[in-house]
Amino acid sequence: MPTLEDEPAWYCIRREASLEVFAPKIRFRRSRNGSPIWWTEALFPGYVFARFEFFPLHRQIRALPGVSTIVQFGERPAALPDDVLAALREAIGDGDTVEIASNPEPDTEVLVVQGPLRGLRLIVTRVMPARARIAVLMEFLGAEREVELDVASTIPAHPRAASGAGGFSRS
Repeated sequence: MPTLEDEPAWYCIRREASLEVFAPKIRFRRSRNGSPIWWTEALFPGYVFARFEFFPLHRQIRALPGVSTIVQFGERPAALPDDVLAALREAIGDGDTVEIASNPEPDTEVLVVQGPLRGLRLIVTRVMPARARIAVLMEFLGAEREVELDVASTIPAHPRAASGAGGFSRS
């Protein structure tokens, strides 16, 4: 863990406006007006990472337009180890946007955003990429049935309420 000496360290800054620092983004599919669209937002909404020497610069950093605070734990600023930011930058890439894969896989949950099954969360049983279709498991009249859907009519189910999900891949 970095110390508060006069060495540069990474700090997480709570911001209210843009500030040129490391601020990774994510891109994912979500439902809007019943249609799937691509959406881009900050990976850490409201926060950016800035590298600076704390003691000589913390007052100037706090006074910058858009900076509301430097994240702290109690009275101590939360300095992040260089290797944590290095790993994050390696996974994301400076200035890159991480894309949350929207390709459904068997045994994953999708949200139907178009058609008569709109609003249902269903489990994918098969993927048919040549036909751009998936098979999902659905309970109907007391029995489970496999139903085929157009992939474009679904998005991956996600705790962010129709925000998309899946594995990460760089775009």
